[in-house]
Amino acid sequence: MPPDPFTGIPADIQAFRDGWTEITDHGHPYEVVLARDFSDDYLAQRLCGTFQNMGAKVTSSLLSLGKEVSRASILELLLGDVAIVRLEQFTTEMLVKRNFPPLVPYEYREFLYTRWYRSRFNLSNDKSFSHFMPPLSRSLDIIIMDPHRFATIQSCTGGFSQAGRTGSEDSDVWMEAGAMLRKLNELEVAIFSRSASNLLNHGNGSIVVDDELIASRASDVEQKVVSNRKAGKEGPLLHTLPLSTGSGNDLEVAFDRGYGKLSSVEAIASRNLHVVTVAGTLGSRHPFNTPDEWISTLNKWKTKRGVDQQKILSWTLLCENWNLRGDPMLGEEVRIAERTKVGEKPIYAIALREVFDRKNPVKYLKFFASKNHRPYTFVAVERKELNDQNMLFSPRTPSPERSSVEQALLQSAQPLTIGQRCADRFLMKSMLLSGTMAGKIGTYVAEPSGAALSSIMEECIVSWFGRHKSTAMMASGTRNENPTLDRLRSSVKCMKGIFEVGLLCWNRNHAIGVTPDAIEDFVADVALECLRCLAAQKAIPLFPADVPQEGREERQFKSEFSEYKRKHGWPIRKFALKKFASDPFLKKLRLCTFVDHRPQRIRDVQPVIRENGTSQKVVRRKCVLCFVPGKMIPGTSTIKSKEIANNSTYMCPTCMVVLCKKTVGNSGAKSCHTLWHERHNLEAEGSKCRKRLRVAREMNDDEAQKRKLHATNASIKRHSPAKTSQQIQRSQTQVAINDPQDPQDSFDTVENVVEHVLENLMEMEHGEEHGDKEKEEDEHDFLGMEEYSDGSDE
Repeated sequence: MPPDPFTGIPADIQAFRDGWTEITDHGHPYEVVLARDFSDDYLAQRLCGTFQNMGAKVTSSLLSLGKEVSRASILELLLGDVAIVRLEQFTTEMLVKRNFPPLVPYEYREFLYTRWYRSRFNLSNDKSFSHFMPPLSRSLDIIIMDPHRFATIQSCTGGFSQAGRTGSEDSDVWMEAGAMLRKLNELEVAIFSRSASNLLNHGNGSIVVDDELIASRASDVEQKVVSNRKAGKEGPLLHTLPLSTGSGNDLEVAFDRGYGKLSSVEAIASRNLHVVTVAGTLGSRHPFNTPDEWISTLNKWKTKRGVDQQKILSWTLLCENWNLRGDPMLGEEVRIAERTKVGEKPIYAIALREVFDRKNPVKYLKFFASKNHRPYTFVAVERKELNDQNMLFSPRTPSPERSSVEQALLQSAQPLTIGQRCADRFLMKSMLLSGTMAGKIGTYVAEPSGAALSSIMEECIVSWFGRHKSTAMMASGTRNENPTLDRLRSSVKCMKGIFEVGLLCWNRNHAIGVTPDAIEDFVADVALECLRCLAAQKAIPLFPADVPQEGREERQFKSEFSEYKRKHGWPIRKFALKKFASDPFLKKLRLCTFVDHRPQRIRDVQPVIRENGTSQKVVRRKCVLCFVPGKMIPGTSTIKSKEIANNSTYMCPTCMVVLCKKTVGNSGAKSCHTLWHERHNLEAEGSKCRKRLRVAREMNDDEAQKRKLHATNASIKRHSPAKTSQQIQRSQTQVAINDPQDPQDSFDTVENVVEHVLENLMEMEHGEEHGDKEKEEDEHDFLGMEEYSDGSDE
C-alpha cells in the first residue's frame, strides 16, 4: 500500500479531505437585485405570517376577557396587572420612607400614562407642564396629573423592594452594586410574560445562542469577575433571543463564534433547523485556510519540527487549491464548498476575502451554513443622491442648461456611470486610463523605455485595484460639497449652472476615460469663451473644438525635471553655483515662472541646552550666492583670510539651495533669492554679492576696532589719570617690547591693541601689492569649492 502523501500535515489544515467539493461558477449567470426587492422576496412572506399570528392572538385574548379591541386595551393587556401591582408596591415603599403620601388606586396608572404623554415633548418637566400639556389637555378633554405629584412619584419609582435598603434601620443590610440588576429579574418576568405569550410566534423565528453570563439571567453572576474575552458586552441580554422573522415552521439559528465548528452545525442541521454561523480558526474543520493560518503552520514546520524545504514544498502543493490568497490587489473573492453525506442535509462552507475594510488591507471571513440560498445573487444597496437633478445624464427631466451641456459632452464622450461615489464607478474605472495615469502617459514625448512602461503598469494596477482610504479631510469635503455648490448657484449671478458628472469614456477609444478631477487644465482655457457666450445669451459650450490645449509646456517640463532628478540625483550637493549657472536645464529651472520659487524655511533643527531645559532652534546655513570660503597660507597653518558667509534660514523649495531672503549690502540692492531667479549671468551676480558682503564686513570691523580702542583708552585713564593717553601708549608699548615678563605697568588691553595695529599694517601692505590678484583667486576658489550648499553648519 503506497504511503499517504498527506502524512505529517496537521489534521486541521487538511480538513478539505472530509468530503468537501468546491462549487464553481463557471458559466453560471449572476443576478443583481435591489435591496428592497431582495427584502420583499426574502422577508416579506415570512413577516406576514408573524404579524398575522400576533393579531390573531391579541384579538382572541381581548375577546376572551370581554374587552373591546383598541390600542388602549392592547397596551393594558400587554402590560398586565401583575407588573402594575409590583411597581405600585415598590414605589409606595419608597414614598413612605421619604414621608410622602402613599399611592391611591389607579394613581400609578395615571402616572405612567402622563409620563408617556409627556415624552412627546423634548423639554423639561416644568416647561412641558406649564406651556404645552395644559392647552392640549383642554382641547382633548383629558386630566393630567399634578406636576409636583408627578415629580415625586418619578423620583420614588423603583424596580425592586426597598425593605432593608435605606440604612435607617438596624436590620438593614448592604448589597453590592453588581447585584442590583439581578433584583430586577422579578419585574422583568412580570412585564414581558404577557408579550411572550401573545406576540411571540413559537412556530417560526430566529434564535441566537450565546453562553455569556448575563446579570439578569445567570445564577452565578454575583461570583463572576470581570472578563476580558468580550469587553464592553456586559449587559441585559438573553441567552436565547427570539425574533419575529419567519413564517410557518422555519427556525433560523445563529451561534456565537465559540460554537462555530462543523460538529455543532451538523447537530443543528440534523434537527431540521437552518443555521448560519461564523467558523472559528483552526479546529473548526473549515476546508479553506487563511494566509495567517497557513503561514503559522509553515513556521511551526520550520522551527519546531525541523521539516526540510523539499517536504514543505510538496505539502504546499497538496494544499494549494484550498489556501486563500492574501494579495489585496486581487480584490474581493467568495469561495463556496459543499459537503453531503448519505441521509444528511448538505453543509456549505463559505470563505470571503474583503479588501474594503477600514482597518485591515485584507480581511477574511469564514462561515458555515446549512442552506445555500441564492449564491449567485448580488444585492445592490441604494444610495440617495441629494442633488440628482443636477447630475448629468440622470433620469430626471433635464433643464435647458443641463441639456446643452449633455449634448456637448456626447459629441466626444459617452457616460459610463451617473454618480461618482457608487460601486459601478469604481468597478468600471478598472482597466481604464483616466485622470492622473492618463496625464502621466500623455507627458511622454518619445516612446518610453521598458523600465518606464513597467513602472507605469504597476502604478495603473495600484490605481485600479488598490485600496484607497478616505482621510478626514476627504470626508469633510464630501459633506460640504453639496452645500457649497448650492451656495454657488444662489450667489454667483453670472453662472448658469453647476452639474455633477460621473465617469465618461472617449468615443474614439473606449479605453480612455475622464473623471471630474482630471479636467482642471482646460477650465482656464474656456473661461474667455464662456464669457463671450454668456454675453451673447448662448449656451456655454463645455468642450469647444477650437480651444487650444494649454498646460502642455508645464507638463513637459515637469516630466523633464523628473527624468533629470532620476539621472543626476537631487538635490545638487557639489558645485551648485557652477552647475546652476552653466547647465541649460538647471538654468531653465531657475528662471521658469510656473514652478514654486517662494522662500521656504529650512526644516532642520538642532537641540539647544538651556538652564530650564532643552529646546530646539532652526539651523542657519550659508547662502550659496554670497559665501566666500576662508584661505590658508600654503604650507602653513596660518589663516590667510577668514571665511565670510551670510547665514540664512530660508531656501528655494524647487532648486533646493540656501539663499538670503533679506537684502545684502546696501538697502537698494536685491536679495540673493531674487537675484538667483532673475539674473542670467549667475557668476557675475555672485561676485557682486561677495564684494558687497566683504565691504560691509570690513566696515563693521573698523567700527569694532574704534570702539575697542576707545574702551582701552578709557581704561588706561582710570589707572593713570596724570598721563596722557599717548604717553601711556608709548610707555606701555616700550615696556611690553623690552620686558614682556614684567607685569608692572603692563595691561593686556594695550598688548592687544599693538598686535592688532601690526596686523592691520601688514594686511594693508599686502593688499596694495596683491589686491587685484587676491580677488581673482577668491572668485576662482569659490567657484571650484568642493561643497558649500550641503547645509553644513559653521
